[in-house]
This record gives sequence, structure tokens and C-alpha cells, in this order.
Amino acid sequence: MQTTNQDESQQLSMPIISELDHFLYPFMISPVFISNLNFIKTVEFAMNHSLPIIITPIKPNADVEELTINKIYPAGVIGSIMRKTILPDGRIKILFQGIKKVKITKIISENPIIGEYEAIETSEKSEIRTRAILSILKDKIAELLKYSSKIPQDILNTINDSNELDRISDIITSSLSLSLDQAYELYIESNIENRMFSILEKIDNEIESAKIQRDIKTKVQNNIAQHNKEHFLKEQLKQIQKELGVDSQREEEIEEYRKKLEAKKDFMSEDAYKEINKQIKRLSRMHPDSADANMVQTYLEWVIEIPFGKESKHKLSIPEVENQLNIDHYSLKKPKDRILEYFAVRELLDLRGVKDSQNRGIILCFYGPPGVGKTSLANSIATAMKRKLVRIALGGLEDVNELRGHRRTYVGAMPGRIVSGLIEAKEINPIIVLDEIDKLGRSPRGDPTSAMLEILDPEQNSKFRDYYLNFDIDLSKAIFIATANDISMIPAPLRDRMEFIAISSYTPMEKYHIAKKYLIPQELKKHGLKSNEIIVSKKALEDMINLYTREAGVRNLRRRISSVIRKSAKKSLKIVRLLKLVLLQKI
Repeated sequence: MQTTNQDESQQLSMPIISELDHFLYPFMISPVFISNLNFIKTVEFAMNHSLPIIITPIKPNADVEELTINKIYPAGVIGSIMRKTILPDGRIKILFQGIKKVKITKIISENPIIGEYEAIETSEKSEIRTRAILSILKDKIAELLKYSSKIPQDILNTINDSNELDRISDIITSSLSLSLDQAYELYIESNIENRMFSILEKIDNEIESAKIQRDIKTKVQNNIAQHNKEHFLKEQLKQIQKELGVDSQREEEIEEYRKKLEAKKDFMSEDAYKEINKQIKRLSRMHPDSADANMVQTYLEWVIEIPFGKESKHKLSIPEVENQLNIDHYSLKKPKDRILEYFAVRELLDLRGVKDSQNRGIILCFYGPPGVGKTSLANSIATAMKRKLVRIALGGLEDVNELRGHRRTYVGAMPGRIVSGLIEAKEINPIIVLDEIDKLGRSPRGDPTSAMLEILDPEQNSKFRDYYLNFDIDLSKAIFIATANDISMIPAPLRDRMEFIAISSYTPMEKYHIAKKYLIPQELKKHGLKSNEIIVSKKALEDMINLYTREAGVRNLRRRISSVIRKSAKKSLKIVRLLKLVLLQKI
């Protein structure tokens, strides 16, 4: 190594410190903290021999032990140590003044760390181009200052006070947010124009980045401000309501509506979610005593109970259906066979993953005289499929709003019977029995037949619009079963949607077996009697059937049996009371 009394430009080697994660520049006076033992020894060596040192950043994740040229950025600033301080934790702090940028070419010693270097000379430049570039740089810096707070506000004054492009470029580079690799490229660039153009490009990138960050920050601040404003106003409203004696229960109810809505969000359509959410927000803004608030709250009470996403998961099984039909009904072989065929087709379609709306859309209609078991067949089907049963009586229904729902503007408005049935069943795929569909009527208030067509049509009922709800609801998962006494009274368009299963009258022998197997046990249970407390003889049953209940069904026969059992229950009560009295006297 050459001595210090030689001119600096003639020196070829110098102590090296590489413990920083950023570049220092010639114009800087910077504190440098050093903790590595080799670098501390190098500082002491430089100070003992009155030598300048070179400071350069170390590459990320590089090991400073056994320092090599590949572990550091081979460019740095040469300068003097103005002051050294030993810290309590064993580190040292030096105050370093940069003088000139140099390029390190080789590490020649490790204890202390000495390296060979050469000066980084800047190429000559055109004064006219220099002024033009400098003018553009100042404009860009001024624009960047508008968007970024990271750039020192006095940087323009510093630039205006200097005419040296090298110094100006270093001042700007040190202020930009650059990676070490980017800073190194600018650091070693000897062509000043190329360096300035690169700096201009970096400034443009920072301006765009700063604009984006400012926009994001502004949006976040606005959202926070809006949220804080709403929170503040809500708290004020709570205090006002408290002073007025208004119960806070309403706020709790609204919050409960929101929770229930969010829990069902994934199972409802987007339109349904928007409509319900809109009404919840509307209710939160209303005075609790207004008529509209009561109307909206009634609406929310209805719609929030619609069983979105809730359905019976029990898989269809033909043996289960057949077994349940045989348990609940005597005879009726042809109707049972047709019901089993209907569900066999549905099960086969499910097993093979076929979506056949034509077969699935067939509506079974049981028709026949009163009391022959039309509704009870539907009950058996629901029991076998483990689905809820919803019975909708259509006899005398003339107002189409009974099916479609009333518009919310009307006093006493409520959902239609179909939606009400779903809410009652608490599942979206119940068995819906349309009872006495042949008695649908027409009136000036509309034709319910047209609404019933949409309900039963598999191509339309997946988007059934209830006027009260004001959004579509899916009815395609429900199974519809109709009953009728006289199919000639059913409108022709409705008849086209149905497949009719006749349930004719029972023979006296069939009635006898129905009474023995079903009616008598059911009535005994209903009246609180045991099977050994009353015996109905065969002759008595036959007389009831032949002399008193000459009807197609067994409804009147049930009444006669019930009458006999009631009389027996009365006599049994007298006997029970008498036995209790005797027991009390003995005690």
C-alpha cells in the first residue's frame, strides 16, 4: 500500500468498510455504525496511519467473513474519518465525509481489509444539453414534490445552488426510493447524460407510484371518515333515543336481521339479497313509530324466515315409499303402482344424473269422491320421503294475490300461500298438496289459474315472482300433488300439466278391512281407550257399512265408529271413577 503523503489520485489501494445497506455519496457527512470486528480493526488501522477509507454496501444475504469482491458492490465513496466514538455495546460510530466515487477492482488483504480501486471519471458533456436536461429534471422534481413526502422539500434549492451535474445527480439519486441494484447502476454510470436520462425515468416511475399511493390513501381515508361519521351519528341517535325514552331493542332487531341475512347470503339470488338488504337499510333510517317502518319490519319478519338453503337431504327410496303406502292404506293397488312408477322415474334420473324437466315436472292429481284417501296418500308420500307436508286449500279461491302475494303498498299485505307454505315447512323442498284444485274460481280480482300454471310449470317455477317479496324464488325443488273431486271442472291448461290417478269408491269388504285395520285403532287412540276395552263385532261393523254409511269413501264410517267409541269412553269413565272411589274408601 502506498503512503498517505502521496497524491490521492496516485494511490492504488485503500482500507474498505462494507457494512451498510445503502450507498453513500461524495457530498454526504454521515454517521456510520460498525459492529463487525474485521471492519473495526480496519477503521483503527486507517486512523492509526491517517488514511482515508472506502465505504461501499454489502450485497444482500452476503457473509462478511472472508470478504471477497463478489460479496460487495464494487463501487463506493472514498472519504475521511472525522471522528470515532466507542459505544457501550461494543460497536463503534464514525463520522464519515465522502470525497469522491471510486470503483473497487480487487481485495488484496483481509486483516485489515484493503482493496485496490480506480476513480470513476465522468465523460465530457454538452453545456446546451446539460441545461436542457437540468431544466427537465427540476420540473420533474417539482412535480414529484407535490405527490411524495419522502423527497426533502429543500431539494430544489440545493439543486439551484449547484452547477455540477455529478453532484446534482447524486443528490437526486440519494433521495429516490431505489433498490441497491438500481442505485449501483446509476452509481457507476460514467456518461452523465445517460445517468440523467435514467434518473428521469426513475422519477417518472416514482411520480406514478406516488399518485397511485395517494389515490389509495385518499380512498381509505374517505372510507374511514365515512365510517367514523356513521358511527358518530348512530351513537348520537342512540343517545337522543335514550333521552326520549325510545327502547334500543329496535337497533338490536335490525342487527339481528343483518346477521340472518348474511348467514343466508350464499343460498339466495343476488336480487333477493339486494332487496332484503335495501329494506334493512331503509328500516334503520325510519322513525320507529311511522307506518312505513311497521310495514317494512313486517316484510323483514316474513322474508328473513324463508328457508333459503334449508332442504331435506333424505334420498328417495322406492321401497320406503311402497312400505309406507302399504302401512297407511288398504287396497288401492292401481294408485299405489302409479305413485311408485312416478317416483321410480325420479330416482332413476337422480342416479344417472339426468336433468329431465319434462318427467320431473309431471304433477300427480288424485281425483275421486270425498273421503277415499286422496290427501292421506300425499301424507304417506311425505312421511316416506321424510319431507314436510304443506296443504294449500284452493276451494273457492278467486283472488290471484292469494297465490302471488299482495303488493306491499296494500294494507295488510302478506306473501302468497305458496311462500307462506315454504316458511311454515321451514325447508325449500316440501311436498305441497294443492287441495281441491277443481274449485279454483275466477273473479274481477284476477284469474288464479294463470298463476297456478306458472307455479306448476317446471320451465317457469324456478323463478316464481311473489309480488310481496319483489324477488324471484325457486319452487323447482318442491313436489306438487293436486287433489280434485271432478276433473272436468279443472281448466284445460291446468289439466295439460297433470297426470290423473283415479281413486274410486271402496267395496263393503274393503271398508270392513279399512275399519278394522286403520279406523278403529286410530279412534281408540284419539279417545284414550285401549284395544281390550272395547270390541266392535264383525256384525256391528257390517251393519254400520251397509245400513248407515253407503258412501264412496270412509269419512262417514269414521264418524259412526267415533260415535260408538265416544259412548264407550263415557261408560269407561264412570267405571274408572267408581273404582277410584272404592279404593279410597278401603284406604
